Amino acid sequence: MKTSTTLGIVVGAVVVGVGAFALTRKPSAEPTPSKPGILPGPPVPSPSSKLVFVTNNTAVPPTVSFKKDQYYRGRMALKFSGLSPFNASAEEDSILKGLVALGFKEVRVYMKISDLPSDWPSETTLGSTSETRWFQGQWSGQTETMVNPLAFEMVWVTRSPALVLAQAAKAAGTSSTGHHLQEVGCG
Repeated sequence: MKTSTTLGIVVGAVVVGVGAFALTRKPSAEPTPSKPGILPGPPVPSPSSKLVFVTNNTAVPPTVSFKKDQYYRGRMALKFSGLSPFNASAEEDSILKGLVALGFKEVRVYMKISDLPSDWPSETTLGSTSETRWFQGQWSGQTETMVNPLAFEMVWVTRSPALVLAQAAKAAGTSSTGHHLQEVGCG
């Protein structure tokens, strides 16, 4: 009984201490991969997926690791009782500003599944509710591991949206500005 009371007090203190922006930071050591290219955390949802998760929801308290200048996508479980700007009644712009305050730049927020880009991994939408939100952006802060803001269910590494657009344009034979690309031959 005493252990569960102590655990409840510790968990309550962590919840209160995290707040909307008050993240407890660990030393900026890189996470140790368990296998080459895989960061510790929840398992990848499907074997065919190439998602590399950066959340470790099994740690106490849960953590998330961000690498400077890396692009990420994520899924948040917001609650109507949550702290602003990370609550389910928050507007898109408010959530965006909250993510920028955490350390992201070039942020996009998606309020529902139908808003997601076509290349969004479908397994990350499974089990979503009316309180689920998604985002993508580049981490502009220092490389670090921190206590996971309570809203992050999963965060994974992704490619730069500009790189994805350029590759798609090249495959379609046009530049990212819509101009047709021509190969110039010799001879």
